[in-house]
Amino acid sequence: MTSSFSALLPTDSKPREASWLLLPIIQLGVGISRPCWIALPYFIGSCVGLVDWSLNSNCLGLFRWWNKFLPYAVSNIILLYIYQLPVEFPDVFERLAGFIGLYKISSVSDWSEICYGLFLLLFYIMLASIRCDLAEAGSIISSNDSGLTEHLLPSSNFLPIRQSRFGLRYGNLLSTGAVFQTFTINFFTYGFPITLFALAYWSFQFASLFSFGLIVYVGYILSVFPSLFHFHRLNSLLLIFILSWAICTYIFNVYCNKKMEKDREIWETIGLWRYSFPGAYLFAQFCLGVLIAVGNQVNNSVFFFLPDGAEQPLSNDSTVVEGELESKELAVLFH
Repeated sequence: MTSSFSALLPTDSKPREASWLLLPIIQLGVGISRPCWIALPYFIGSCVGLVDWSLNSNCLGLFRWWNKFLPYAVSNIILLYIYQLPVEFPDVFERLAGFIGLYKISSVSDWSEICYGLFLLLFYIMLASIRCDLAEAGSIISSNDSGLTEHLLPSSNFLPIRQSRFGLRYGNLLSTGAVFQTFTINFFTYGFPITLFALAYWSFQFASLFSFGLIVYVGYILSVFPSLFHFHRLNSLLLIFILSWAICTYIFNVYCNKKMEKDREIWETIGLWRYSFPGAYLFAQFCLGVLIAVGNQVNNSVFFFLPDGAEQPLSNDSTVVEGELESKELAVLFH
């Protein structure tokens, strides 16, 4: 899998390769290294990008809103730099700066503050280095609206653009034959049980009303074991649920005050925990969403290779047709 993926990477610039691969991780680091209001858009962008990549098999979904994050990152860097100046700021500005998440860097600065600053700088540098490639790849993918000419990505990009049965053009690294077969078989052998175990463990470790939905999902999958199409729909809903829960946890930790601390048991019963450093918890919750997203990506790759018309919804009494489709799914995996 590594060699196949490396063959898709541009050969003219190693730093640009690293930017393509690491930028989504760096963006997540900006969002969770020091949770605050000014960093919340980065975390929301990571969650929305993961959903986009999972549902649409679009690698560019991981870089969603990049053209908005570029000026936003510049403004964050400028504000953070201005706040370091050795001048006396008005009290109103000091309160506003503390509220949105600005801070002064010193010898006693917390490590989360240092990590946030480093992640922010890396995010801007990497995004600026590939902004032209992102704009070009986005225009190529959106060119399906015209339907006049088939475009090919230039050699500077590594996103394989394919034409699906639905007329949508997308980049999917799993839709190459050997990579698809190896990764899909390995995922259904190891990844699927690990995902169910992670969901079950999370539901018991962080028992709450929200976590109860996870154990209901695991119980339904093990008892019914739905078809691949229904399983795909359930995974999509579960992914949105987990990431929405993560965003609510993020906002709760940023907004939580002394009055809300008194009602901690109520919030924990709902599923919102207060941590002195919530970044680790948010990262673990996001990784839980990544497991679900990878499962959806595998399903999308299977759908891509199914014959036309196989994606049509099934009625409750169409057991024969459903059995034929499941046979086709297995044939796709082991062909």
